[in-house]
Amino acid sequence: MSSTPDVTVVMSVYNDAAYLRDSIESILRQEGVSFELIVIDDGSTDGSGTMLDEYATKDPRLRVVHQENQGLTRALISGCSMARGMYIARQDSDDISFSDRLRRLTVELDSHKEVAVVASSSAMIGPGGEFLFNKYSEAEPIDPETDTFCHGSLMFRRDAYERIGGYRSEFRAAQDVDLQFRLAEAGKVRFIHDLLYAYRIDERSISALSPLQRKLAQLAELARDARRAGEDESKVLADAARIGSAPSRANRSEPGTGNYFIGRCLHAQRDRRALPYLWASCKTRPFSLHCWLALTQAALFTKSTRGHDVTLAGIVPRRSGPDGRGGRYVRADSPTF
Repeated sequence: MSSTPDVTVVMSVYNDAAYLRDSIESILRQEGVSFELIVIDDGSTDGSGTMLDEYATKDPRLRVVHQENQGLTRALISGCSMARGMYIARQDSDDISFSDRLRRLTVELDSHKEVAVVASSSAMIGPGGEFLFNKYSEAEPIDPETDTFCHGSLMFRRDAYERIGGYRSEFRAAQDVDLQFRLAEAGKVRFIHDLLYAYRIDERSISALSPLQRKLAQLAELARDARRAGEDESKVLADAARIGSAPSRANRSEPGTGNYFIGRCLHAQRDRRALPYLWASCKTRPFSLHCWLALTQAALFTKSTRGHDVTLAGIVPRRSGPDGRGGRYVRADSPTF
């Protein structure tokens, strides 16, 4: 690859073979902008590395680096250090970029020189590609300077990233929050309502409910406040490093939380696929009254014909035919319950 790309997309992969193909394809199919895709295989053992190597032999825009497992934050630090593009876009290995994402975000940064980072609206999807909700509907008020966005939806200027020191390993479970706060100090933050990204959650990945992420996100806020006040943030960084390096079951979300959340989102759309998630939550938390109540409500009020899926083509009516294909693109906003 000789010419310098406009955008570098950085991805870290650890045992995501089940979803990796769609994620890679969603980037390689982007048009209207020159880009490179840097993927750090962070010690995968499920065949993800082999899959990546196969793609790399067919497409020179993809660069794959294999390393022993070091965790997401260190993998992102490594990937971003290799970036050649003027802009860096993030992508998680189980997520999907909708068509025109890279071009649309590049246009925003090209047109607004004062902006350091731009984010878009994002769809949350379940393990099977079930559409759960649109994280930011057009009716929802957004404050780009204080809200934190789906990290995978971001694109930021590489020079701004390097100027602030990039990702910091102290915030291993909240590196996204810390980085966005510091990027906001390097320039303006811009948000567009275009639905350009879909991020996947499962039982293990309700990170916002993880005590560890909450603690580290709070410390990222304290570090931001210290910088704003002209104070030293070194004590906050030391606290973040100490908390982040201490393995503890208390730092994990309560078992069943993810399945319950996914089930409730599907129930809000009257999608009968809520039932197996809620049933799994009930089995994990058999004495939880609200789990059993949600399961009962879903059994009574959901329908097998309701719901949508997220595919490389966008948001489509749920798969119903033998080929698993849906219909036309549908714009949907967040359900309430």
